[in-house]
Parts: sequence; C-alpha cells; structure tokens
Amino acid sequence: MKSELLIEKIHSRSNNLDFIRLIAAVLVIVSHSYPITGQQTELFSSISRGQWTFGGIAVSIFFVISGFLISKSYEHSNLKQFILNRILRLFPAIWIVTILTVLVLGPLLTTLTLSEYFRNYSTWSYFNNAFLISIQYGLPGVFENNVYPSAINGSIWTLPYEILCYIGLAIIGYYGLIKKGKGVLLLFIIIFILNSIIPQQLLNTNIHGFLLGSLLELILYFLMGAIFYSYRESIKLKPIWAISCIVVLIITMQLGNFKGAFLFCGSYLIVFFAFYGKSIFSKVSKYGDLSYGIYIYAFPVQQIVQWKLNNQTSPFINFMISLPITLTFAFFSWHLVEKQALKFKKNTSNSSAIKG
Repeated sequence: MKSELLIEKIHSRSNNLDFIRLIAAVLVIVSHSYPITGQQTELFSSISRGQWTFGGIAVSIFFVISGFLISKSYEHSNLKQFILNRILRLFPAIWIVTILTVLVLGPLLTTLTLSEYFRNYSTWSYFNNAFLISIQYGLPGVFENNVYPSAINGSIWTLPYEILCYIGLAIIGYYGLIKKGKGVLLLFIIIFILNSIIPQQLLNTNIHGFLLGSLLELILYFLMGAIFYSYRESIKLKPIWAISCIVVLIITMQLGNFKGAFLFCGSYLIVFFAFYGKSIFSKVSKYGDLSYGIYIYAFPVQQIVQWKLNNQTSPFINFMISLPITLTFAFFSWHLVEKQALKFKKNTSNSSAIKG
C-alpha cells in the first residue's frame, strides 16, 4: 500500500473525522456506564491493567482532532472571526442543555418541593455552566440517591480546558507560530518536559478549577493535533507506520506507559484513519455532526436511566438504554441548535471541507 502526504488529503470532503468523533463520543458513554452503575473497574482499565479508560482515550481523541481543526480554522480566519466561530460552535448547545437541566430535569426529579428547589441558590448558580466559567455538577435534591450521587453532567469538565486551548492557540497564532510550525513544536516540547518533571503531588494542584496535571496533558494532545496541521506538507500517511503504532500500543497496554505511547502513536493513528485512502465512513456526516450533542447529553441521560431503574442495572444495560436516547437528543441538538448557530459562522475560506 502506498503512502500519501497529509497535505494532499486535508481539503477533501471525504474524510472520517466525524466518524472518529462519533466513536469517541460513544466510548465516553461506555466509560461512564461503569461509575454510574457502581462498577469500580472500567472495561479498558481492566484490559490495560489500570493504565487508562475508554473515557480518557475518547477525550484525548477529541483534543487531537480539535487541535488539528482549530489550527486550520485560525489560519483561515482573522482573530475576530475566529472568536465568533468558536463561540457559535461551543456555546449555543451548552446553553440549551443547561436551560433544560435547570428548568425541566431539575423540577421533575428533585426530591425537594418546587418552592424549595427554586429558592435554593444552587439552582440558579447552575446557570454558570452555560458560560463554562466554573462547573457546578449538582442541583438541589437531584440524583442524591443514585450510585453516582448528585452529579448531573460529569462530562462537561473538559470544556473549560478546551476553551483555554482555544485562547492559547489564538495567542500563538497571532504571533505566526502556527504557520511556522517550529513554534508549536517548541511549545509542545516545553510542556511535555514540564509534565514529565513536575512531581505528581503538584500535578494534582487545583488552580481556579483547573487540575494542573489534566491541563498539561490535554494541552499536549491539543498541540499534537496542531503540530500535524502545521507540518501537513511533510507528514506522510504510511500504512506500515500505522501498523507499527498499533503494535506499540498493544505492547504498552500490557507492559506499561500506554498513555505516553498514545500521545504519539495514537495521535498518528487518528490522523491516519481520518485521511488515508478512501474514506468509507464519510457518509456519517449526512446525519449531522452528532458528537458534541452526544457528549453533553449522555451523562444526564445515563443518570436518569440509573434513577428510573432504582440503581438496579449493569453497565451494559445502562449503555444500551442510554445510547439511543442520547442519539435522539444529539440529533435534535445538531439540527435545531448547533447547525442553526453555525449559519452565522464566518470564514474567509469557502474551500474548507473540514468543519472546525
């Protein structure tokens, strides 16, 4: 099988990015079905000897793809357009899910009276989630008796981190470091070294709601995606390299350092499967980009399923019931909210075939 240059593929309308994001979003549901049903050991955690979870892999996939696409978006926009585009892609859907959570889910499921619920300060402070300033996970009297108590939407913890990545990319883009490539690579090396030498105790430090270790790790994945875009003219998509990456991941899954290997090998595989050859899963896009909707609606749906079944269910049952319900919400979120908001999106390049 022949190799292909990445630069030759990224402008094609035929790619598997939406499919990969869809799979990642589904993996988040799989991963969350374990703690939500009270199971301590998640499936991939068992396979990898406790090194990681499907949820962790999925979030990393999102950040690699985001780093790649957002770099492309920035290069084809001015700063004002870039900011507007990010707001339109991220916030309308989270505004709707927050409103539905506070004004529909909360009143229906709270153990408090409606008067007590609406007089409680925590009910109204939950609206801060709509602006992703500080994440609040619980509402008064909601899911308090669930196996995973009180948490309404545990998935959205990553969104403030993503916003920080957008801000950081806008800054380095303003100074031309995306086009140069070397600036992004240098920043990646610096953060990689910091993440390697900082003691674990310090990595667990919470800085204004951001866990330092999680911040550095997610920035690395985001920058890895940005590096692939910056060096797109020289990066080759080679089947033998992809196979080698798979072998490395299988070996490290058993011997250790899987997360370190995934940062490099996993990122290459994401880009390879997104663009190499004929993109057989590109038709998934005709139903819409459902991954974001799945991500922000799945956790509440899974908690409702657990509550409805009186905490008497398994990860598999929770997943099987929650998936079609979540897909329905995601479908309507895309077509009624996200897609409509993106009509206001401005982009100086009409040739871009990749949604960012």
